[in-house]
Amino acid sequence: MDLGLRDKVAIVPGASKGIGKAIALELTQEGCQVVLCARGEEDLQAAIREVEQVGYALSIAADVTKPNEVEKLVEETIASFGK
Repeated sequence: MDLGLRDKVAIVPGASKGIGKAIALELTQEGCQVVLCARGEEDLQAAIREVEQVGYALSIAADVTKPNEVEKLVEETIASFGK
């Protein structure tokens, strides 16, 4: 299915497991440049390895309930993808 998402950038919080990881996988298959975000570094690294089998993705450990970590997440995303 082509949802017209090719080359868009998507930040997916909670992407280390379950629905978040499934969303990251689907967005990657649609051609998105995906940033996986989660608090747990170990689970996040396992998820990024799985997503990278489909396409390029980036992982950033962050707690999205903390504004300073959200700012860091967005800044790193822009630095990596330019948008």
